[in-house]
Amino acid sequence: MNLHTQRLRLREATEADTAFFLKLLNEPSYLKMIRDSGVRSEADALAFIREKYLRSYADHGYGLYVLTLRCGVPVGIAGFVIRPGLEFPDLGFALLEEFTGQGYVTEASEALLVHGKRTLGFKTIAAITTEDNERSVRTLLRLGFEFKRRMKVPSSEKDFSYYEV
Repeated sequence: MNLHTQRLRLREATEADTAFFLKLLNEPSYLKMIRDSGVRSEADALAFIREKYLRSYADHGYGLYVLTLRCGVPVGIAGFVIRPGLEFPDLGFALLEEFTGQGYVTEASEALLVHGKRTLGFKTIAAITTEDNERSVRTLLRLGFEFKRRMKVPSSEKDFSYYEV
């Protein structure tokens, strides 16, 4: 899968992305707002890519994608996740902190929503975020998501806000 927007390219993760994932998964904002995935080395990052990303592409035909600038510099991830306890695919995203606030998540997510509905046939797309993640909440509302309820996610002790579009 390759999606292009005016400024971005979304592509499947590869084993060559280990250094990028090591950095992203240890960003303070990722650790605070998403989770600590326990990735502390390139070997951990490689295992993470294989277990989470490559397996999702093989099992579902989609997943989270590496979000790059048109020149190829990776800036984050965005795509769809199958989560236990959710009926619909979940739109997820995360950026390296140095690239936040530039509209990249909104731009990538708009393209993903079209791709999810037109190409993948999703009737409904979900999104979850912690209540204190104001930036993500604003992004979801800007994308047309509607708040549905508060919920728990099996793999976390945090409370989440659940949205659908």
